[in-house]
Amino acid sequence: MLAVMVELTLASTAWIGKVRERPRDSDVGPGIQRDTAHDQRGKVLRHQHRPLGVEPREKHVHAAVRAVEHAERGLHVAIERGCHDRVSLGVHREVFPEPQTLFTDTPKIVGTDGRKMSKSYGNAVYLTEDPADIDRKLSRMVTDPRRARRTDPGEPEDCPAYTSFHKIYCTTAELTWAADGCRTAGIGCLECKKVMIKHVLADLEPVRTRRATLKPDDARDVLAAGNQRAQAIAEATMAEVRDAMGLA
Repeated sequence: MLAVMVELTLASTAWIGKVRERPRDSDVGPGIQRDTAHDQRGKVLRHQHRPLGVEPREKHVHAAVRAVEHAERGLHVAIERGCHDRVSLGVHREVFPEPQTLFTDTPKIVGTDGRKMSKSYGNAVYLTEDPADIDRKLSRMVTDPRRARRTDPGEPEDCPAYTSFHKIYCTTAELTWAADGCRTAGIGCLECKKVMIKHVLADLEPVRTRRATLKPDDARDVLAAGNQRAQAIAEATMAEVRDAMGLA
């Protein structure tokens, strides 16, 4: 990437700034890229693969809420937009599309204490944890403070468990049942969370199973394949930049 930045900087002394490598999907193996699909509830489904050869400079950037907050202060996406402005200036065709943020229907997952999920807060749920530990953590997750007693009604949209984990994992019927039961105090918070926990454990089981079979060499192979793929895309991109700038 440093070589790319140096080359672009030397190409013009007036209107080309430093170029930062575009955001890219996580590498999952040689010759494939990942798309994230969502069902009608916004639940993140298993990543679908698409073959190489698609446009590498995405028009949308998968981003978390916190990342976008930082971007507004001049980081991440803002840098990409600066790259777009500088390289596109004086060029007759668009080389780097200006990236826009792309959210799921549930863009923020909170921790068990209602704050952002963070290792430093001690409120995170880890992929490596045993099912019993995950069950214990999520069972104790904070809910709507209105429900101090079992007979107190609450508001599900003010419940961290409902607005994050429930909306990702539960079915439409389950969400309706949970919301109605919360507002009428027809169900308890633990009873409500157990429905969500069942889905979380089922979703993480394949991850644990797959992780148990992985070896250090598997990670090295993925990194090597991703590096090779990134180099090929970078070379093609730089060729297009030079042609657009009349430097080819």
